[in-house]
Amino acid sequence: MKPRATFQNLPPFELSSVTDPDGEELLQLSKNESMHGVAPGVADYLRQNVLNPSLYPDHDFTSLRHTIAQTHGLDPERVWCGAGSTTLLYFLATLYLEAGRSAVSSQYGYQYFQMATKLNDGQANIALESELTVSVDNILAAVRPDTSMIFLANPGNPTGTYLPRAEIERLRDNLPDDVLLLLDEAYSEYVDEERYSANFDLADRGNTAIVRTFSKVYGLAGMRVGWGYFPEETMQLIRQVKIPNAVSSLSTAAAEIAMVDQAHVARVRALNRVAREQFTDQLEELGLAPIRSQTSFVLCKFASAAEAKDCYAFLRNEGIVIRPMGMYDLNDHLRFSIGTAEQMDRVAHALAAWRSQ
Repeated sequence: MKPRATFQNLPPFELSSVTDPDGEELLQLSKNESMHGVAPGVADYLRQNVLNPSLYPDHDFTSLRHTIAQTHGLDPERVWCGAGSTTLLYFLATLYLEAGRSAVSSQYGYQYFQMATKLNDGQANIALESELTVSVDNILAAVRPDTSMIFLANPGNPTGTYLPRAEIERLRDNLPDDVLLLLDEAYSEYVDEERYSANFDLADRGNTAIVRTFSKVYGLAGMRVGWGYFPEETMQLIRQVKIPNAVSSLSTAAAEIAMVDQAHVARVRALNRVAREQFTDQLEELGLAPIRSQTSFVLCKFASAAEAKDCYAFLRNEGIVIRPMGMYDLNDHLRFSIGTAEQMDRVAHALAAWRSQ
């Protein structure tokens, strides 16, 4: 059997390895998972409830959609959920891309943007960034007559940088009306900069979609729940391409409880900010060049690719797993997920030992 030509030379989507051949317990700081646990109510629910596995979940996410909408002041009829936000990204690419159409994403944007484009036979065009920050001017310059979508992660992964609301508006205002702007806001709950704000109202224009996740600040990466807010026309189309019953009853129930507990979100945000800023300072004290981040990770530049590789190997030998950045052609960078303050102190001490060799 012969697969579609699209798949014959398509490299697999790279994920961080989590296994250790020696059975060693690792400090896993390569996948941007929350180390602060789930909301107490979620933990209690999971301990006390065993849902009937013979029954299908609510395919319409009715209760969860209304809870999300109430929390954020949205129209529940324009909220949709999926098995992680990546599923929603793929849905949108399926709806708006095909052979003869193109999508634009930024130089250091989430790599799945390009994957989703190519899986749907679209042309992936890349807009260069400026000092590891998305350039609105470069995105606009990359738009062609066949462009159907703009993929934009804000804040960015792996950079941790962000565009303020004014720049998002400038981008939307200068894009053609028939180009969908997809804002991937997976790390938005971590941002504490005043110039950053929610962009849900842009969906009212009919050509902007916002996608978020329960995998980061909510600590539900293993439950696989993402959600988005969409224009009315796009929402109708999503219902046509949805995968029926894709998210389990247990996952949707946990996500709903997590969404209600915004006090837990605020607590995790505060703990992350303290650990992130302290760790960034420690990196600078070691003579390294971290990028000031607004997320749950820090990207750090080393003197050379060889130095970054040596540091990665040293930390791995110490039982600490971080993320190399070769897939972004940032071979002289490493990305550190932010764990608890104690975990980051362990990493800082290991880095100091590496420096003193």
